[in-house]
Amino acid sequence: MYKAGKRLGSSVYYMEIAIIALILFNIGFNIFMTRILANLITNCFQKLNLELSEAITTVIEGAQSINMPEVNPLQMMVMELIKKNMNADPKTPDLELLREKDGKFKK
Repeated sequence: MYKAGKRLGSSVYYMEIAIIALILFNIGFNIFMTRILANLITNCFQKLNLELSEAITTVIEGAQSINMPEVNPLQMMVMELIKKNMNADPKTPDLELLREKDGKFKK
């Protein structure tokens, strides 16, 4: 058997059991506090997300009432040209080459 237990009596066993119980209690308490902290962080991030979405919504709605300058007609023409080129079929070119029977280009 355990020699120290014979010399010191059964109080050593009770101290070992108490130390092991305190360690297990500490582990359980740490797990419990970690779960509480994780829930708190999750709730704070959800609240922050909600507040940010509300702020962005108010900024966007407020920006629509600002008088924006009209678009330059030259910019509109360039934008229409770019849209047409993006939507064009790549298999069929948009250019028409008109030639006469002798091979010269028509005027």
